[in-house]
Amino acid sequence: MMTKTTISRALLTALLLVMAWFAGAFGKELYQRYQLQQDINKAREEVSNLQKDNDNLAAMIQSFNQSDVLELEVRRRLNVQKPGEQVVIVVPGGENNISEQKDNTAQQQMQKPAAAADDYMQDETTEDALKRRAGEWWKFVFQ
Repeated sequence: MMTKTTISRALLTALLLVMAWFAGAFGKELYQRYQLQQDINKAREEVSNLQKDNDNLAAMIQSFNQSDVLELEVRRRLNVQKPGEQVVIVVPGGENNISEQKDNTAQQQMQKPAAAADDYMQDETTEDALKRRAGEWWKFVFQ
């Protein structure tokens, strides 16, 4: 027969096993909450970064709505010039080259890149030029 001590030991063992199971379940729940909190913090950080990017893009869109800024950006990216406007290319160290080569004037040096551009444009037909420009505009506007 079972004595009181045997019953007490069996109950104590069962109680310890139940408590160990509860402790494991509690630990697992705490770990899942910790992981969830980490995921929430990452999501909040990502939302914050995306909001900053969105604000920057909104400011950029706002600046492009101003015609003078848009004109400057188009000129810079697509090398567009107004009718009758001349392009001047400034070469670093150009002052030394001019003083060393007295035969070449500043006007001659500026005309060299313009002449090269004219040669390039003469090779291209009007239709090809229009297609190329349309492609550049498409890339500029949609990319």
